[in-house]
Amino acid sequence: MVLIATVLGSGITLAALSMLGAFDPPPTRIVIEKVEADSGGAATITTVVDRLRPSIVQIEIERPDGISRATGVIYRSDGYVITTADAVRDARSITVTLTDGRQLPARLVGIDATDDIAVLSITGTALTPVVLGNPDTLAAGDEVVALSLDENAAAPLAEVETVAANGRRFDATDGSTLHDMIQATVDGPSFDDALLVGRNGAVLGIFTTRTPEPNTDAAIDPAARFATPIDFAVRIADEIVATGEVEQPWLGVTSEDLDSATTARLGRAGTRLTEVATGGPADGAGLRPGDIIVTIDAAPITSATSLVVVIREREIGVSVAVVYIRDGAQRTTTATLRTRP
Repeated sequence: MVLIATVLGSGITLAALSMLGAFDPPPTRIVIEKVEADSGGAATITTVVDRLRPSIVQIEIERPDGISRATGVIYRSDGYVITTADAVRDARSITVTLTDGRQLPARLVGIDATDDIAVLSITGTALTPVVLGNPDTLAAGDEVVALSLDENAAAPLAEVETVAANGRRFDATDGSTLHDMIQATVDGPSFDDALLVGRNGAVLGIFTTRTPEPNTDAAIDPAARFATPIDFAVRIADEIVATGEVEQPWLGVTSEDLDSATTARLGRAGTRLTEVATGGPADGAGLRPGDIIVTIDAAPITSATSLVVVIREREIGVSVAVVYIRDGAQRTTTATLRTRP
C-alpha cells in the first residue's frame, strides 16, 4: 500500500508539473534587430557616436604574420557581429572589444568573400543591436559619418563625409567586383576601415578596404570610398547565421555598361554580355557574348550593376524572363537561376 501510494503520489506530482509546463521545451529566444523607424534630424558628431557606442566593436585579429584591427557592429541581440570578409580572413583567433571595455572571444561564423561580408558570434550580457538605416534613401550631396574603432575601442574616430552616388560598381585589384555600392567622399586623409552612418545614428553601410582597379573612378579620385549597403549585408549575414554559408542566385554571365553612342542608337539602356559561362543558366537559355540584356522579368536593366542587383533579388530555382537585343533585333528567352558557384 505504501508503494502504491508512493507511485500515485509521484504520478500526481508529474501531472501537476506537466500542467505547469515543467516538461515543455524551453521558449525560443527572441532575437532583436533594430530597424530605423524615423529618420530624425541631423545630430552632432558627438551625439551620433554616443548613440552607436553600445553597438560598435573593435575586432582584433591574430594571424601567423601578426595582429590587425578592424571595426564591426552588433546587428542582433544574440551577439552576431558584421564586419568585412577581408578583415578576418585567415584569422587564427579573434577578440572583440566593446566600447565599455569588455573583451570577448569571437567565433567566425562564416565569410562571403565575393561580397566582402563576414559574421562573428560573441557571447555576453546586455548586447545592444545597432539601429539599421535605409541606404536607398541616400542621394548625392547627403552628409554621412564614417566611424572607426581600429585605433581605440573606447574613443571612436568619426568624420563627416558626403555621398557622391548610390548604386555604384567597384572593381578591385584582386579581381573582385562589388555592386550597388554607396560612394562617399571626404576632404583630406581618411581611415580605411569604417562604418557608414547616417546623421541620426543609424548604420547605412560598411566600407570596403579593397584597392580600386587603376583607371577606374575610385582610383582616379583618392577621396572616393565605397560602402556595402547595410540591408544587403544583413541579408547575407542572416543567411550565414542560418546555414553557415551563402547561396546566391546565378545567371552565369559577365557584362559591361553600354557606351553613350550605343545607348543613343538603341534608344534605351542595357548591359552587354562579355562572358557566358558554359553550361550555366544563360548558356542554357541561348544567350551568348555580345547580346545586350535590357530587362529581367520586365525590370529595366540599365547597367552591369543593375543586372547583378536584379538577379540577386530573385530566388534560386526560379525562371526569369530575359529580354535582349542581338543583331539589332529584340528577343526573349527564359533562364532558370542556379546557385552561384
